[in-house]
Amino acid sequence: MEKTGSIVHNLLNRAIGQETRAELKKFSLQILHRKIQFTANGYFTLDNTFLYSVRIFRM
Repeated sequence: MEKTGSIVHNLLNRAIGQETRAELKKFSLQILHRKIQFTANGYFTLDNTFLYSVRIFRM
């Protein structure tokens, strides 16, 4: 998420239109205050730990 936040911040500094700026600010706040997780239909979290275990399993 840190990388996404940096990208949004850079875009925000370059945004010309007021509407675009306002949307980027809202998105930035959402990223900051929400914990985003990707899951396999709620069964397990798809994260680096999972990806590493799949890589080991395939070897």
